[in-house]
Amino acid sequence: MRTSLDAAAVERQLAGLLGQVMGSAHECVRRAGLAAPQLDAIYLTGGSSALRPFQAALRRSFPGVPLVEGDLFGGVASGLAYAGLRRRR
Repeated sequence: MRTSLDAAAVERQLAGLLGQVMGSAHECVRRAGLAAPQLDAIYLTGGSSALRPFQAALRRSFPGVPLVEGDLFGGVASGLAYAGLRRRR
């Protein structure tokens, strides 16, 4: 048996989840006392932030805000290590 999954199908499958993530992102911005146009950039870290549908959703949800790509595969681990180090102090 053989199946295929094209980019459009992936985007359709992720649409609901991406909507929830964008809602959470806007809530974070709101809680910070900001409006989306006040953002200087959105920093991407973690492997799933490399997904084109995710980045496209961010661009639609935060128009004009640049996406800055960090270490997609080591950034989360580095952040956790840094947080662990701070916690030990």
